[in-house]
Amino acid sequence: MRASRATTVPKEKQVSNHESFDTLRNEFVRKVEELSGQDMLACYECEECVAGCVAGFTTEYLPTELIQFILRGAVDKALDNSTIWFCATCPTCVAHCPKGVDLSRIMAALRQLSLDDKDDYIDYNLFTPEELAEFTQEMLREELRRYLR
Repeated sequence: MRASRATTVPKEKQVSNHESFDTLRNEFVRKVEELSGQDMLACYECEECVAGCVAGFTTEYLPTELIQFILRGAVDKALDNSTIWFCATCPTCVAHCPKGVDLSRIMAALRQLSLDDKDDYIDYNLFTPEELAEFTQEMLREELRRYLR
């Protein structure tokens, strides 16, 4: 099991206490919430989801960093990274989350937005051959179910 990386989100990327919930619920947050059915503000960055993540060793960002990108409206950082593609869509993160946030559904929403943004084209040049070989069967199955309906 991979140990949690403490203090991974730099201070300048953290949401301050002075920001209102309305500010945090930008258009991008609303899109992700609508597609995933998850409350983005429920995550309080305890990093319990990281502890049991089966794909955690392959990720470019921690889930808490992705949550921060989404809350900040950093669309490019949230959609153009390998982390969203390596999520195995297993129930481990939601089982560990004390708030019940299902990160696999958030990752699926980010993948969908990424594909929508690129006209359903995945730039495989973003990944090394080793990374491509690590895509899980579950992730591929989940994406096929979504796009072949």
